[in-house]
Amino acid sequence: MTPTTGSSVMRRIADDVREKIRTGAYSPEDKLPTSKALATEYGVTSKTVERAYDLLKETGDIIGRRGAGMFVAPRPPAIHRHSDRHQLEKDRVYLTDEERAAWGAAEATTKLPTETFRFHAEFSSVEADEHLAKVFGIEVGVRLLRRDYRSYASGSSVPQGLTTSFLPYDVPSRNPELFDSSREPWPGGTQHQLSTVGIETVEITEDVTARNAEAAEAEELGLPERSTVMCIEKTTTGQEPDGTSRVVDYSVILLPAARTRLTYRIPLTRRS
Repeated sequence: MTPTTGSSVMRRIADDVREKIRTGAYSPEDKLPTSKALATEYGVTSKTVERAYDLLKETGDIIGRRGAGMFVAPRPPAIHRHSDRHQLEKDRVYLTDEERAAWGAAEATTKLPTETFRFHAEFSSVEADEHLAKVFGIEVGVRLLRRDYRSYASGSSVPQGLTTSFLPYDVPSRNPELFDSSREPWPGGTQHQLSTVGIETVEITEDVTARNAEAAEAEELGLPERSTVMCIEKTTTGQEPDGTSRVVDYSVILLPAARTRLTYRIPLTRRS
């Protein structure tokens, strides 16, 4: 093939790869040919192919993995997060173990069956920084349990989102099972966990902002660099058995904006 250069051939390479993805010639998470291989096929320099791949990364069609090459972007399920989920979770506190185990938050937000998900959790002990101390109304340096959660749809190496939760250490200390990450996903979620130590959830606040994903976040979520993510800061207030209320859980949830829809139903007080 006669060597060709310029933006036209770069865009043609990008269009050809995108068409192969669309028609299924390349499946989600398939490894793509190296720049050198495509350069030989099209009779261009490797730099031209790299520019074509850069274009495809910008549009979210492909992703780069450090030291591994270029891959077709995964296609995780769309996420629909609605405010009713919190009442549903509270209602589940009073169900049987079997009923609570039948479904969870991941199923509620994607409408996919339980058996299509796998779940990963990591727990660690951390000290409250200034921000967390303010959230919980405690002193800087007080011990917290940090919980990092990831849920994956079947066949996908990309998590639905990135969730980090913090609990005051005295809460799980009342039930040692809450320190065991192997028990996750816990049927009934955090609200049921809190109920095992006598805490009833009485209020949940969610602050939602949008920002560009950091490089490591974009890579883990299978997104192009600087993609927009929704950042949900969820603060849970619980009532102790003695009637006092305090913040008992603070979570930061990062969701890819392009495949997430948020719905909030807000009951309003009626005029008498």
